[in-house]
Amino acid sequence: MQQETYAVGVDYGTLSGRAPIVRVSDGEELSTAGYVYPHGVMDATFAAYPVLQEYSGHGANDVMKRLTAMRKEALA
Repeated sequence: MQQETYAVGVDYGTLSGRAPIVRVSDGEELSTAGYVYPHGVMDATFAAYPVLQEYSGHGANDVMKRLTAMRKEALA
């Protein structure tokens, strides 16, 4: 009997993130979790410094909270 293999993907989007869990053998998505950045996109200032027009960023805590929350939700 062969054991199933699963993969977790993490998509870091501009306004939110997504973490699907898929079965590797056929690509079927078994679960997914999403997370919207609580502080949105920082496109004017970042840590009190002006941001260049073509750049934007996210708060470091938002990134870590998102990864933790999505992982827990997707595995639930």
